[in-house]
Order: sequence, then structure tokens, then C-alpha cells
Amino acid sequence: MATWKEDTIQALKNLGGIAHRSKIFEEVAKIRKGNLNNTWQYTIQRELETYSSDSDVFIEGQQNIFYMVEGKGKGIWGLRNL
Repeated sequence: MATWKEDTIQALKNLGGIAHRSKIFEEVAKIRKGNLNNTWQYTIQRELETYSSDSDVFIEGQQNIFYMVEGKGKGIWGLRNL
């Protein structure tokens, strides 16, 4: 099985590169065919924030994969051109 990060990337690719967090959740659920744990939505949110320099929890040197399309708190995430 792919990692949560890989599935989040794939979800955004499937959704055209930009999507609301709720749509990302739905797409990851499809990708994982319902094989989800109790905290899966928090895990996806963590992946989005961990790998986004727009986030307060981003650590310099990490991959900078995602970005907040409309700024913090809007829930719209995009996939950076890697």
C-alpha cells in the first residue's frame, strides 16, 4: 500500500491539482478503497501541512509538495509543480 503522502499526491492529481480538503478526503478514500483508520482525515491534513511551506508546521528541508491556494483557513489545497 502507498503512503498517506503518496495517496494525497495522487488524490490531488486525480482532482486536477487543486481541490478543497473535503474532496481530497473523498478521493483518498476511493484510492484506499475504504481501507482507512479512525484518524485518516487528520493524517491527510497532517500530510498537507507537513509538506507545505505555507504551513506553520513546515520544517525547512522537507519536501515542499502542497500549497494553500487561497491562503490559510480556506481548505483549498494545490499540488506544486514538482
